Amino acid sequence: MANSKCKECGCYCPKCVSNDHDVHLHVEIENLKQKLVERDNHIVSMETNFLNEANKYPNGEANALREELLTWQDKYRRLYEAHRRVQRVNQGLEDKLLKLVDTCETDKGTLTKDVAVLSHKLAEANYSIKKLTEDNERYKNDVSLAIQFLQCKP
Repeated sequence: MANSKCKECGCYCPKCVSNDHDVHLHVEIENLKQKLVERDNHIVSMETNFLNEANKYPNGEANALREELLTWQDKYRRLYEAHRRVQRVNQGLEDKLLKLVDTCETDKGTLTKDVAVLSHKLAEANYSIKKLTEDNERYKNDVSLAIQFLQCKP
């Protein structure tokens, strides 16, 4: 009997082999075996994850991060240079726009003066036309009166 195995747990202990073995111990042993299997599976999955991460970064994570940093620095440098070029272009456009506005303001001032001068000349011309119309009317009346006098023989 000392060489016989327990049918439930497979051990050689005297309690298991004897007829008065404890069922609770067998259940606890089975639970512990199950936990051991779960732990082994967990360790295997952790090792697999570690190896996957190692494959993901063949030169190491630090080197991968350095390469990514260099990539982002290059992108930043290119964006910064593009920004500076756009700023220079914008400054040139702003200068041209300010010159154009200044020219337009000067032209506006000149045109305003011309409009004022022409308005004054128009007012004078209207006054002259009114005066000449009145003189013309008076001359017509005078001519008409002279014709009447000449037709009437005194």
